Order: sequence, then structure tokens, then C-alpha cells
Amino acid sequence: MTPVRTSICATLLAFAVAVSAASPPDQRTAAAAATQTLAHDLLWRRALAAGFDDGTGASDPDRRQAAIDAYVGSRIRPVEPSEQALRARYRDLIGRTGPQEYRIRLLQSDDAAAVTSAHKRAKAGVPFAQLAGELSRVPSAARGGELGWVGFVLPPTHGRTNGLPLEIAHVLPRLTPGQVSEPLALTDSWALVLLEAVRDTQRPSFESVRETLRALFLRESVLAQARALGEEIVHEAMGSRP
Repeated sequence: MTPVRTSICATLLAFAVAVSAASPPDQRTAAAAATQTLAHDLLWRRALAAGFDDGTGASDPDRRQAAIDAYVGSRIRPVEPSEQALRARYRDLIGRTGPQEYRIRLLQSDDAAAVTSAHKRAKAGVPFAQLAGELSRVPSAARGGELGWVGFVLPPTHGRTNGLPLEIAHVLPRLTPGQVSEPLALTDSWALVLLEAVRDTQRPSFESVRETLRALFLRESVLAQARALGEEIVHEAMGSRP
């Protein structure tokens, strides 16, 4: 277990508890720092009690941290998934894909007038990538609005669009390659989408993604155990605060 993971386990959860207190922002910051320090001390005490140091590490920060890492590592161990669990996850992922995938570019902004203007300019021949780079207010703007290939089950429904706004998922099957949508009203913004290409969905075989799924399961098991240990430490820390 690396110091980074120890920090995630002991610090972020401590911070979450501290900032949830009904107190002014400056006091929340101080409370978070105090809880973080206390959580680190409690981890050190647990490491000592578990025999990962004989106490001489108290004056040696590197040795103290090594003992804490060893203790956390003893509590957090990746759990191997069963073959059944891997295949179930594969079926779930495959079940989220539809018959076709769409390569698209997105322009999204909370400025309705800007999106309407961009639509007119796109119709006049201004490259969509240029418009997205100028006007879009989401991270894909840096790539000219490029989102790559996306697919989803048809008809699209909430929670099954692979991250696309439902309004965009509804319009994509009705576009032809090279076509720009009309301005779309999203929940809190406006969007244009350019459909660049369509292809049959590329579904990988189970064997080709087995190790990726296994790594995902292992990571999830580590994070779940880290959260549980972090909650233990935070609760202990909060109970020890004056």
C-alpha cells in the first residue's frame, strides 16, 4: 500500500466528515486539518499495536509512514473475483450497447444565443470543430468537440446512454453522417451535435477483456476496503476530538 493510498484512506474521508459540520468555512478548514492529523496519529497507534514498528519510528517520519503503510496494507487486500462475477459484469457491459455506434462532436454552452449562432455558422460552412473550440464550455472543446465513438441501447432511456444527455441520444439515430443537429435544450444548457460517422457496434469478446474486468474488480475491492477502514479511523478520530 502506497503513501498515496494511505492518504486517500485517512485524509479525504476525514476531510469529508470535518467539512460537513455546521460551522463557518474557516473553522471547517481548521477542523479538517485537525481531524487529518488525528487520523494519521490513530493509524500510527494501530500500526504499533499490530507490531509493524517497535516505537522507534515515532521520531523518524519515513519509518513511521512505512509502518502505517504496512498496517494499511495488512487491512486492504485485493479480492479475486469469481469467473461467474467476471462474466456477469461482461454481460452487463455488452447489454449497454446498441446495434450501432456514432462518432460525434459536441458543442455545449449555457449561452443559448451562442449555440443558435453556431448552428447558423455551421450551416454556412464554418467547420464544426472550429465552432466547438471557440464556443463550447465543456472539456471536449479542447479537442474541437470530439467525443469519439459512443453507443447505447435503443430506444435510449435515462441511465442507459453511456453518459450522453438523453436529448442527444434521442436525436443521433435520426441524423445522417455529416449532419449537424438543431440546437438542443438540455437540462441546464444548450447543445449542437455533429454526427461524423456510423458503424456497427464493435463488441469485444469476453476473453479479450477478461483481464481488464479482473483489474476493475480488484480495484473496486481495494477501494471498498479503504473506505471501510477510513470510516473506522474517522469515527475514532471524531470520537477522540475535544
